[in-house]
Amino acid sequence: MALPATVIIGDTRLRLWSQPAATRLGRMAARAGAGEIKTLHQLGADEPAFLVRADAVIEQRLATALIQTPSTVLTAPSRNAPGSAALAAMVQGRDAAEAAEALLTTETAPCAPPPGLSYGDAEAIGGSYDYVLRKQAVPFAERLADAPNNLLERLTFGASYKGATDFVTKYVWPWPARHVTRWCASWGLTPNQVTTVSLILMFLAMWGFCQGQWLIAVPLAWMMTFLDTVDGKLARVTMNSSKFGNFYDHGIDLIHPPFWWWAWAVGASGLAATRGSEFVEMYDLALWVIVISYVVQRIYEGVFLWLFKIEGHIWRPFDFAFRSITARRNPNLFILMISATLGVADYGLIAVAVWVTICMGVHFFRLGQAAWMRWQGRPVRSYLQGG
Repeated sequence: MALPATVIIGDTRLRLWSQPAATRLGRMAARAGAGEIKTLHQLGADEPAFLVRADAVIEQRLATALIQTPSTVLTAPSRNAPGSAALAAMVQGRDAAEAAEALLTTETAPCAPPPGLSYGDAEAIGGSYDYVLRKQAVPFAERLADAPNNLLERLTFGASYKGATDFVTKYVWPWPARHVTRWCASWGLTPNQVTTVSLILMFLAMWGFCQGQWLIAVPLAWMMTFLDTVDGKLARVTMNSSKFGNFYDHGIDLIHPPFWWWAWAVGASGLAATRGSEFVEMYDLALWVIVISYVVQRIYEGVFLWLFKIEGHIWRPFDFAFRSITARRNPNLFILMISATLGVADYGLIAVAVWVTICMGVHFFRLGQAAWMRWQGRPVRSYLQGG
């Protein structure tokens, strides 16, 4: 099946995230499932076309949903006038001229849609649940001229954030990450370049852990996790992602944590030896518990998704909240940071081993509960979807 053509209606010199509006819209349309950019005159009568105002700022998942909803015009409340303005449309070539006229209306959309077309707002077309980022949120649809650039940056940046994640990523990183993302975009840095810097920091932190240089290594580790947030957000807000970039970023995320914990164990063993700690023999056991639990947790997540077609940490409100503190990289690093600050970095490894064991128990208890519900014939679905 041929991809619908992309038609950008009108023109604007306004920019967002240091990008010309047309550049960003073209990337957004391609990611949403539209094809090459054409003009109205190049469209065939039966050719599907995705029309979008040049000054529109539309969340990608909303554009994707609109492309899958033929004969529909997307409208959004105007911030500068009563009523709603038409921002985009999915039509056949024969209806494109009338749809374009509605999009070019400067104030508000007409009371009645063009013949054969229907109006729909962001929630009606895109729903209120983001399946990719696992959160309850109505997609945004705005005009560049209607809102301050800072507001639009906050909207687009916020829309790139996952709903279920650890407490550092969710509560500490957003404000600085948005400003650093803006700086990266203004300098034309790519997400892969940011990922490469984070990879270098990952190795430096690992070296510092091995040497027991906690005051140097821990800040480097946090900088790495911070840039791990920035690269993904930069890719989403600038619509500048790729399959390689996704593999590059997520591959590093998946592989490096066990090596960090091993490096910490090496440094902790050296610290314990200098003070004759009675727990030296426990460090190897603690490391094995942490690494095995890391692998088992990944298996658990895959099994839950395979069995119930949802991720375990968005099942019920408890699971959503527990995801913020469960024994993943950032919460574990927080425990280790506290132990290093208190001068007991070696004990921190044992504390993490205890915490990952507790978390594994919680996760498998929840897996058992879900399986019991399924056996009783009750549906297992996310509460975010009304389950």
